[in-house]
Amino acid sequence: MNERNLVDEHRLLRIHIGEEDKFERKRLSQLILEKARERNLAGCTIVRGMAGFGKGRRLHTQFQMEGAGWDLPLVIEVIDQLETIERFLKEIEPMLGGTLVTEERALVHHYSKGS
Repeated sequence: MNERNLVDEHRLLRIHIGEEDKFERKRLSQLILEKARERNLAGCTIVRGMAGFGKGRRLHTQFQMEGAGWDLPLVIEVIDQLETIERFLKEIEPMLGGTLVTEERALVHHYSKGS
């Protein structure tokens, strides 16, 4: 059985991009993931959406006709302490042109492995 040991307050950063978004000819999602790992952030996950739209109102969906260029929506979730997230966001800001970024308080529950 798992036991909850500690509850920590963290920040959850969400970066909304498209699958095809690039920075300096490299996939933006991969760059952000690698940067988060290099900086030893607590966690980073890339989630692919089935459909979505943004500021330009263009619908991105996996249900489009084949060959139409899906460019599905991605949400990159990054979690760590507030100060670490603030530093990370400043570092990646040059990559984020045209993206939507949200930040919120997150309570992290730490569980120990049980027997």
